[in-house]
Amino acid sequence: MERGRGMRIFLKGAAIASLIAAAPASQAAEVITLGSFAPGESVNVQNSIYLGPGAYRFSLALSAPVQGFTGEVLKTYIYNFYCDAEGNGVIVYCGGDEVPIAPQLELVTPTLYQAELRVNPPATIPAPGGQYEDNFDICCDYQFGFEAVGAGGYRFSVAAVPEPATWALMVLGFGAIGAAMRRRGTVKAVHARPIEA
Repeated sequence: MERGRGMRIFLKGAAIASLIAAAPASQAAEVITLGSFAPGESVNVQNSIYLGPGAYRFSLALSAPVQGFTGEVLKTYIYNFYCDAEGNGVIVYCGGDEVPIAPQLELVTPTLYQAELRVNPPATIPAPGGQYEDNFDICCDYQFGFEAVGAGGYRFSVAAVPEPATWALMVLGFGAIGAAMRRRGTVKAVHARPIEA
């Protein structure tokens, strides 16, 4: 086997595998709901979907422009505070709240509306004196509505948005592959000389 050929094949394979592995995270969209509409029809859709921690982009794609569009995605941020309410060293529930966070589906093109939302993992935040706060997100409810001008259809979907660290790691990986390919050794030609007697 030619010197270095095996390494080149390995690096090319690694580059292709990293592209395939990275594609689903940034490209795959899960269709949540789809439907059709007739001219003059009022469309109102609302429901919920469970999403774990991460960043998400919600997209509503329409086959034709519509009028009077409204839409949002809703997550609920919940926090509970635990404190020493009576001053006796016993930590008890002291209150909390549910805070709705609802980014609007914004117009991107005449037939595409999008919203981005981050779902945070559960967290415990310590406070002085043994007190603490627990918080978590519940995601997501969604609703949208519009008046159809003509006949058409809609598709509402969600896709994970890659984290900046994911992009940085992928770029570093491609850089390392490029550096390894560039450093590969070159073969020097050696010419034989006749032996003089």
